[in-house]
Amino acid sequence: MSRTPNPRLETLNILQVNLHKSKTAQLDIANEHKHNKLSDTFNIICVQEPYINSIGNIYQGNRWTTIYPTDKFTREADPTRSVILVNKRLNTDAWTQIDVHNTKDITAVRIKGIKGEIDIYCIYNDCTHSESIGHSRKTYRLNKGRKPQMETKTEKCYGAVTSTGIIQTGNQRKTSTSSRKMP
Repeated sequence: MSRTPNPRLETLNILQVNLHKSKTAQLDIANEHKHNKLSDTFNIICVQEPYINSIGNIYQGNRWTTIYPTDKFTREADPTRSVILVNKRLNTDAWTQIDVHNTKDITAVRIKGIKGEIDIYCIYNDCTHSESIGHSRKTYRLNKGRKPQMETKTEKCYGAVTSTGIIQTGNQRKTSTSSRKMP
């Protein structure tokens, strides 16, 4: 793929990954070794549980713009568990961050293409509660009535929310996984 910005986005390629706070995995995305050219394949990377360095940021590399949760600086006690990496090939006027307040588990971005707009939510769903689902529903409802910036507007949501939890009782350890489709 060309390294030049694409003003007429026709296809959107998204990678979703949970890094489990791994510095090695975060650096692998940032450094893009010879056999790992994610920026040649993907426009967006939705990252759950990124590695956060000592100054509160992630390693992003020079081919990505990092979108942090809206409340990154106002809720410093809470860990950042969701970020979106936007490929720098996308023109900056082709996307905007969607404000999602009162959580650092959700990051959202609106992408504009030739076929309309799409809202992308990167959600870390904590196994101990479902607050992230409530925050994402509230934000979606607030943005649903907005006036489209383009003549045509596509509003579809694909994907799944997956929670994995580890329950320990005595000497036994049980892993549970649940998954459900987004409405």
